[in-house]
Amino acid sequence: MQELKYEDFLKGDPQIFTNKKMELIQQRFKTGKYWAYGIVKNNTLAYSCWVNAEKLQYPTVINKTTPFSQNEGLLQDAYCHSEHRGMGYHSKMNLYRLFKMKEKQLKRAVAIVLTENIPAYKTQLKSGFTASKKVTFYKILNKTFLFEKELS
Repeated sequence: MQELKYEDFLKGDPQIFTNKKMELIQQRFKTGKYWAYGIVKNNTLAYSCWVNAEKLQYPTVINKTTPFSQNEGLLQDAYCHSEHRGMGYHSKMNLYRLFKMKEKQLKRAVAIVLTENIPAYKTQLKSGFTASKKVTFYKILNKTFLFEKELS
C-alpha cells in the first residue's frame, strides 16, 4: 500500500485509464485536495482509490457538487484490476484511506455506494460506516432530479 503518483496510473489497464481518465487524474493532483492510494504489483497498478477533500461529487450525470468543510473527505473512485479481484484489497485499502484521512486531520469520512454494489456496501459497514442517507436520481425528459432521504 502506498500513496500513488500520476506515473503509477500509467501502469494501469489502458482500457480503464484512458486519456480522458488520465486528464481527470492529473486535474485531481493539481488541486492539492485529492490523494491517491493503491497497490502496484509486478509493475501493474493492481488497485487504486482516492480521498477527495475538495467537494462532494455524486457518481452520476447530475452536475451537483457541495464543497467540504476543512475536516471532511470522500472515499472515492476505487478500482481493482480484474486479475487482482477477490484478494481483499478493497477492505484493506478502505481502512488505509481512513487512516490516511486521520493523519491529514480529516475527522469526517463520507462514502457513496451504488445500490447494486452490495460487496462495497458490506465493506463500508465493516469499516465502521453507517448508512445515514438514501439518495435517488430520477431522469425525466433528459433532466436528472436528485432526492435525498435521511435514514433513521
